[in-house]
Amino acid sequence: MDGGFVSGIVPTRAARAERSMVCMSVSRRDMLKFAIGAAAAVVAPMEALADGATSPATKYRVRGIYGYKIMGAGDTVNSIPGLIDSGSWVELGNLVSSAKKSPGKLYDLEGALQLFKTGYFADSRPKQRVMGNYQSDYNDAIAALESAAKKQDKNKASRAAAELKTAYNNIITFAELSPNEFQNTEGQAWSSDYDYRRKF
Repeated sequence: MDGGFVSGIVPTRAARAERSMVCMSVSRRDMLKFAIGAAAAVVAPMEALADGATSPATKYRVRGIYGYKIMGAGDTVNSIPGLIDSGSWVELGNLVSSAKKSPGKLYDLEGALQLFKTGYFADSRPKQRVMGNYQSDYNDAIAALESAAKKQDKNKASRAAAELKTAYNNIITFAELSPNEFQNTEGQAWSSDYDYRRKF
C-alpha cells in the first residue's frame, strides 16, 4: 500500500485528499524556504549599498573629477564682491543664473557638489549630512544672489556674497580639497590628457 493505492483498486476520495494535502504541505514548505533565501540574497546587497560600500578607487575618481570642479570655482566665488561694487549686475546674474538652457557657472556647481557628496562620502551618512548642510547654504546663497542681481540690490547682494564665500570655504575645508592633489601620483595614467588626475 502507498498512500491509499493498491494495485487494481481505485483510491478512495479520502486517500486522494490525503496525498494532495501531503504534496501541498511539502510544496508550500519548499516554496517558503526558497522565498526566504531569495529575499536574503536581495537584501544583502541592498544593505551593502545602504552602508555606502565604495572602493577607494571609486572615491578617488569622484574626488578627482568633482573635487577639481569645486576647487576651480574658487576664483569666481572670490570675484563676486568686486562685481557687486562695480555694479556689474549682468555679469553677476550670468554667473548665478538658474536658467535651464544656460545655467550660470556657480549655479551649475550645485550638481558637482551633490555628486561629490553622494560619491566621496558614500560610506558615511553623518558626513553626507554635514556636507548636505553646507551644500544647502551654498544653494541658498546662489538663489539670493540671483534675486539681488535682478533687483540690483547691492546690500542684499553683499550679504549673499558673504554667505556664499562662507559656505564655499566650509565645503572646501570639510572635504579637505586642495588644488591638483594627485600631481605626484605615479603611473602611466598621469601622462594621459584625459585622466582625471590631470590638473583642470
